[in-house]
Amino acid sequence: MSNIDFINFINQNNIVESIVSTIIGFKTQELVESIIDNLILPIINRDADGDGESDINTLEKIKFKFSGITIYIGSFILSLIKYLLIIYIVYIFQKVFKNFS
Repeated sequence: MSNIDFINFINQNNIVESIVSTIIGFKTQELVESIIDNLILPIINRDADGDGESDINTLEKIKFKFSGITIYIGSFILSLIKYLLIIYIVYIFQKVFKNFS
């Protein structure tokens, strides 16, 4: 296999475009997670009931036990909230960028 065959392989299979898309995808994920962790979750992490612990931590600790099985429903709900926030932020980004094109 020669260098020309290798270059043809890269060009025909869009390898460079795939690499660039992957890098942009990871960096976009980091940006969205930063928006959630640094801008949105601090609003949610407030202590409204004055017990010295953020209310979201109280939600995260909710669990059910039955038949020797522990279900961490609070952690699941928190993950679901974060997921929905990420989807909503991506939706907003898509709307904003669509208006520029």
